[in-house]
Amino acid sequence: MNAFDRALKVAGGPTNLAEAIGVSRQFIHQLQTGRRPIPPRLCVEIERATGVKRAHLRPDIFGPVAA
Repeated sequence: MNAFDRALKVAGGPTNLAEAIGVSRQFIHQLQTGRRPIPPRLCVEIERATGVKRAHLRPDIFGPVAA
């Protein structure tokens, strides 16, 4: 399970995550399918809403996660 899938699970599903971070359900679907990368500003919102670290969501931007 990848970090975004963990965030979805913690949030209680795509609709709940969309509501928590202020985006549409369709946008969440685009993130799920890889059609769009997670924007850095939303990584922060996802971290606040779910506790899934932004560095896990986008290690290319926020750096690798320390062990």
